[in-house]
Amino acid sequence: MPAVNQVLPLTERPNGDNNTAANSKTIPQDDEVAPELATVVELEEKPNEDMVEFCQDEFHDLDYTVEGKCAQTVDSCMRSVQSKLSASLPVLKYILAGLAVAAYFAYFGYSMYCSFGDEGSLRLLWLTCGVVFFAGVYFFKRFFGEKFYNAVLAKPIESCSKFIDQHSTIFSIVGTVAFLAYFFGFIIGIGSQNSGNLISGVGVLTIILITLLLSAHPTRVNWRPVMGGLTIQITFAALLLRTQPGYQAFSFVGDRVAEFIQHVDAGAEFVFGADFRDHFFAFSVLSVIVFFSSFIALLFHLEVLQVIIEKLGWLMQKAMGTTSGESLVAAANIFIGQTEAPLLIRPFVGRMTNSELHAVITSGFATIAGGVLAAYIGLGVEARHLLSASVMVAPGALALSKIMYPETKQSKTDSESIKKVKMGSYRNAIDAMGTGAINSIPLVGAIAVNLIAFISMLTFFNTTLTWFGRRACLNVDLTFELICGYLFWPIAYVIGISSIDCSRVAELIGVKFFINEFVAYQRFNTYRTNRIEFLKLNSTDYYWEGNNVILPNSNTTLVGGLLFEDRSLTIVTYALCGFANISSIGIQLGMFSVLTPKRKNEIVPLVLRGVITGTLANLLTASIAGIFYNPTST
Repeated sequence: MPAVNQVLPLTERPNGDNNTAANSKTIPQDDEVAPELATVVELEEKPNEDMVEFCQDEFHDLDYTVEGKCAQTVDSCMRSVQSKLSASLPVLKYILAGLAVAAYFAYFGYSMYCSFGDEGSLRLLWLTCGVVFFAGVYFFKRFFGEKFYNAVLAKPIESCSKFIDQHSTIFSIVGTVAFLAYFFGFIIGIGSQNSGNLISGVGVLTIILITLLLSAHPTRVNWRPVMGGLTIQITFAALLLRTQPGYQAFSFVGDRVAEFIQHVDAGAEFVFGADFRDHFFAFSVLSVIVFFSSFIALLFHLEVLQVIIEKLGWLMQKAMGTTSGESLVAAANIFIGQTEAPLLIRPFVGRMTNSELHAVITSGFATIAGGVLAAYIGLGVEARHLLSASVMVAPGALALSKIMYPETKQSKTDSESIKKVKMGSYRNAIDAMGTGAINSIPLVGAIAVNLIAFISMLTFFNTTLTWFGRRACLNVDLTFELICGYLFWPIAYVIGISSIDCSRVAELIGVKFFINEFVAYQRFNTYRTNRIEFLKLNSTDYYWEGNNVILPNSNTTLVGGLLFEDRSLTIVTYALCGFANISSIGIQLGMFSVLTPKRKNEIVPLVLRGVITGTLANLLTASIAGIFYNPTST
């Protein structure tokens, strides 16, 4: 069809004038008019003239004239007042903010006077001290930070940086030797008290060795990120599991998060009715994701999360030597999901090296989103271990990613460019909360439909396997879980699980990898609640019947089985805390194919490596938790 078109009149008005602007269509010169275009021409031969005239009309401002001397005076005064208010609005904001701060401190002082000493007053005291500290740092940095840095810190920092750069090799050797001496010395020390802790130490080395054997460039590994990541992980594990202040701090935060999540019950009850707990997962657990996503969006609007993410990213960058982009995404994955975190550095994704892309992909697989974490807490998983696992796995994922795919190119992403990227844009707090809730709809829907599909397919798969097993005269039901129990048994044992629980933990690891972590945590919650019931009955006489535990003395059946040891519950909480599963591969492939369409052929092998590395990172975190496990602090 020719590319040149001409405009032809389609109808004439009664006065004979051809209105080509309103009553014409652009049609091809070709005699053969396309059928769909001919239909349009036929339908519009007699257009509605009123509608055409209305569409061409323009909107004009209404005439506004003030008549009368009194009215003019009032109008002039109102305009003057509005102008002065607009000019003084910044001052009014500061006045109102000052009054609000004064009112809060008046309330704080009176509250301390009335009820100092109880738990609530101590919470208020710590909260106020924290807000005052960070507000002071913010205002000091804003008004005096640059001057203070240039006058006091610039020269010492520059001198230290030069000294470290000049002796970087010596520092690396000394640091590595000191770390290894501390690590092995601690493992041997606690291994003499508990052999399980020693086995977990062997698990750490085994996972690092497996990652090295699968590495794309095993001879090019830079061990600084590995040692830095392990150091951060070990520090968090030691604080949580081996020190009383750390244990109390994480327990306090975990309890507060659990209390916070309980507020979702009010919204769920209003929408679904008083009996919403009868459908616990659909109406309670999934509602937590909506609530928490809304809260995360609010924190983004208030720029609280930006500060936390930037500081955590800076910490990992300095401690591990990773680039700004991959460190920022790893920190962001602690709070937001695998599809949202890479968007924080979207302008730079196309310029990242393969090693950086692999680190970003691995971080997404190894971590979980804040809303999903809240849902697991809603299921009954212990909050303090989930929070610790979410923080610990981020540096671990970066560490293993730098073994699996070492950096062989010069990075093009710099810290100054990354700092300029905006992490969120909302008009106000209401818009942030509403948008956060709406954005959770695809996640809630995806979780619900995936669980329906995967659990149904798993049941079908198990029924089919059992049928084939019966044909071969097997005495046990041949199921997917049974296969995983044998396949992943060595992995469960090497991360520190006692042999009595290895089969069921191996099943959970397999279910998590081949299906998803939600199904695995549901099974885990069954084991946990059955263990509580088992301890209450205090029965030593039991036997297994299929997947169920029978207690003959109390005539009780624990459907689904249980994990006997608390150590197993603790370690497996860390092992399951990540998105690394087969179904997430499609999510990552789809997302990065959109972010970097020209590098699709490079993305596919990186994603496949990433899901393996993410799984190993979860197992590494579980092994480190096993090293520091202390029965008296769990």
